[in-house]
Order: sequence, then C-alpha cells, then structure tokens
Amino acid sequence: MKFCDKCGKPLLIENEIAKCSCGYQEKATPLNSKEKIQEPIQKGKGVAKDLEIDQGFPHLCKKCGHEFAEVTDLGVFWSDESSVYLFKCKKCHNTEREAYGSSNM
Repeated sequence: MKFCDKCGKPLLIENEIAKCSCGYQEKATPLNSKEKIQEPIQKGKGVAKDLEIDQGFPHLCKKCGHEFAEVTDLGVFWSDESSVYLFKCKKCHNTEREAYGSSNM
C-alpha cells in the first residue's frame, strides 16, 4: 500500500495511476506476481496432548485433593509480571489463582 506524499492518505490505484483525494497522482508500479504467499505455520497439539479432554489438566486441588482441573489463562497485567492462571477443580469446583514470579498470588 502506498500513501500520498502531500497529505499521507492511502492512494487509490486506477489504470496504473495512484491517485489521492487531495489531487496528488503518481505512476503505480505493478504488483510482483513472482512473490509467494508463505504457508501457515503448522501448530502442534499442545502441552496436554496425551490427556483425555474430560480428565482435565493435572493440578492438585488444595481443598479436596483432586488431581485434575480446568485451566484459564488471564494473561499478563503488567509487562514485568508473569501470566496469571486460574485452576478450577473438576470435582469440588474450587478455584485457585496462581501467578508464578509476581506479587499477584
């Protein structure tokens, strides 16, 4: 995409001429048809690929001692902190918050 040298708006290409609403015009260069679009990156199955979906993520509940939980990643709130995770027990539904390496515990 090209932009106008006068006002900075995007140029509209018509008949090999790039035009702007302010009146600026220039010759448009044709697109290079030899460029290839990169193939999308193949993503893996994830960390818990061997677990059954109904079973849950391995996490020991502090309330009832059950070994599996549902995980929710709340992300990062500040750039110098780690992510915050919520672990919801599959048995008693107790939710625990963990944020390794920060003061959000």
